[in-house]
Amino acid sequence: EVSMLSGLQALNPTQPNIYLVKVAVFGSALSAQPGTNNDWSVSAQELWAVATARITAAMGNVPIGFTAKLKGVFWVHGEADAAVDRCSAYQSLLTIFIERLRSTYNEPQLPFVVARVHNSHPLTEPSKSYMLTVRQAQEAVAAVDLRSPVVNTDALPLKGDLTHFDVQGTINLGLTLV
Repeated sequence: EVSMLSGLQALNPTQPNIYLVKVAVFGSALSAQPGTNNDWSVSAQELWAVATARITAAMGNVPIGFTAKLKGVFWVHGEADAAVDRCSAYQSLLTIFIERLRSTYNEPQLPFVVARVHNSHPLTEPSKSYMLTVRQAQEAVAAVDLRSPVVNTDALPLKGDLTHFDVQGTINLGLTLV
């Protein structure tokens, strides 16, 4: 996050205050996961409520004389949706999520940058095809929504779990997203 924030400030030298609001929950999915309190689905509103509360609180805490505006979203997500019962809905759920965020904050042109899920799973692992479905869904959203570009993360180093970025991968991800 620090590398992303410093990159944003370098690209926007006339903007004295750029704030970053992070909402990250391990294993969260866009699809509904009843009883988990761990999904972004529109119907459940579990993580949606957390995210919008944090964004709204941050926007309300800007210094006097400044007006807060949501200027963009960086989305690093999708691994938990790479499952047989979830992957096929990812494209429509991501589209709905983006549209809802733009509508909620009255920002129809809001950039929503997607970090494409890493192509890390061995070809023999059954979840490989589900991961590819999520990757294709992310690309499909970007193809029809030019304000939602996809950033390739395949060259970024991962931890041993082959899902999460290691320290250098996280730093490089921040720089890549900007």
